Amino acid sequence: MVFGSFSSLLSYRLPRDLPVGMTRSACPSCHHVLAARDLVPLLGYVFQHGHCRWCQKAISRRYPLMELTCALLFVVAFMAFGASLSGVLFAGLSFALLVVVVSDLETYIIPDTMVILVGVLGILWRWKVVPGFGDAFLGALLGGGLTLGLRALFLLLRRKQGLGLGDVKFIAVAGIWLGFEALPWLLVLGGSFGVVFGMAWQARNRLCRKKRTSRRKLPSYFPFGPALAFALYLLVLIQQRGYPWF
Repeated sequence: MVFGSFSSLLSYRLPRDLPVGMTRSACPSCHHVLAARDLVPLLGYVFQHGHCRWCQKAISRRYPLMELTCALLFVVAFMAFGASLSGVLFAGLSFALLVVVVSDLETYIIPDTMVILVGVLGILWRWKVVPGFGDAFLGALLGGGLTLGLRALFLLLRRKQGLGLGDVKFIAVAGIWLGFEALPWLLVLGGSFGVVFGMAWQARNRLCRKKRTSRRKLPSYFPFGPALAFALYLLVLIQQRGYPWF
């Protein structure tokens, strides 16, 4: 759960360009610096009854939820791959994808730091677990090149952005993990998840407007990163089952 707490910190600070290291955590409402006991994963939230000890403002549920989710992802990683290098690398991928998902949901930004981490882990994966640097290079080149071309074409025809640069970079590094042969599955699954997620996102926006829970205008577009992250996570797991069509 320590990694879950760190993932929560990264998902909040990285897209907002806040310093990650050498800065004490503080309450986002009253900005009081938190003590060590306040930062104990999950237990800190439980013991404080979900409220800041100083200002009594409610603590966002994102913190305990991310800590629990990260712990579950690590359990899945080591159940699937065992206590091995592949298990460690897949756990690292799971950690990075969790940060990507939450960052994109909250800010519509996929941090470059996490994209680089996914890429580095993918290179190690290709070096030690699934050899094939040529396949990985083609996957990254085709993934990044194809989606960059589609982004430019959409911008030319519609005069608006259809795919963020963060998504393009993410698909490129996902190509390292999957290789060029499995890359179409990333686009198919990611697109399918994106359709479902987009419908849920629009329904949520309509509900918020009806309840008037926020005065600010809700954006009509939705973050595509979570759909891509979920697709990559599933495909890496499926590939290790040895299915020939992947």
